[in-house]
Amino acid sequence: MSHNDPILLCDFGGTHGRLGLLKNGEILHMKKYRLADFEEHLSLFEYYQEEMDIEFKEIAIAAAEAHSEVHYSSGFQSNSKISQDYISQGGYKLKIFLNDFIASAWGVTQSNVGQISLKEGRTFADKKIKCFTGPGTGIGCAFLVPSSDGGYNILSGSHAAHIRPCFVTEEQRDIIEAIQSTLSRAVIYEDIACGRGLEKLYHIFTEETLIEPSVILDNPEDSLHAHILRLFHEFLGLYLQNTIVPVQAYGGVTLHGGLLDALYERDLFDFKTVNEMMCQPYVDIVAESLTDTPVTYINDTYLALHGLKNYLERGLHG
Repeated sequence: MSHNDPILLCDFGGTHGRLGLLKNGEILHMKKYRLADFEEHLSLFEYYQEEMDIEFKEIAIAAAEAHSEVHYSSGFQSNSKISQDYISQGGYKLKIFLNDFIASAWGVTQSNVGQISLKEGRTFADKKIKCFTGPGTGIGCAFLVPSSDGGYNILSGSHAAHIRPCFVTEEQRDIIEAIQSTLSRAVIYEDIACGRGLEKLYHIFTEETLIEPSVILDNPEDSLHAHILRLFHEFLGLYLQNTIVPVQAYGGVTLHGGLLDALYERDLFDFKTVNEMMCQPYVDIVAESLTDTPVTYINDTYLALHGLKNYLERGLHG
């Protein structure tokens, strides 16, 4: 296969898949699909190939399950698991398989990716580690480490969302305890600070299943929905603090994710509450560093595809 042969780029989240075709240095035919509409990965590849009237043999994939021992639902009707053997059943070759947040972090390094500033930082930020994270159906994390050439290296993904959450109010403590009573394992940040967190918060208050986050997001004036959204933003801020401080990622936080996009589009993203919780009183040097940490938001839903392209072009896949 020649260097210019097309490569299918795929970003699989917990709810949606984003596909595009890398050809002659450009990403073409980018489109988002609801995974539950398809039986498995291979059926989506086939549908995309026919819909776009294109051909490809190699596939590059970004997904949460890459390089992880944690089990993730695929989001498809059947829980197919990505592997070279599985991909080859469709007549394709799996070229690279990256964690979705690592792939998106490689996308952050592209100059053509627009960022919206939520909080300005200090000038030293460019010399510090940066954190890339954000809520979708789940939540993940990767770190960008300054390199000697003035760019960034991407540090392996983190399990920061899989640690026990902290609390600073009695209400937050009570919520964590209530969720703990429904689980056979410890509560983690992914239970309270992403789409799955909205589901659990909703269930705690109503004992009902939240079918879609839009139930809450499309009716934010409802007092219960407003309450759940406030708690979600508080827990997201505490998660950011717990993620930033251990590695001193004061160079900046870049937020990205499907749930965040939905909140931002509806003008429901409460960054004031997030920042207040992120910058909880600490020892002076930490408090000052958190206060001075810039925060940006990227609303490019195809960010991971740009990251896969960047990764391939750098020849990092071997």
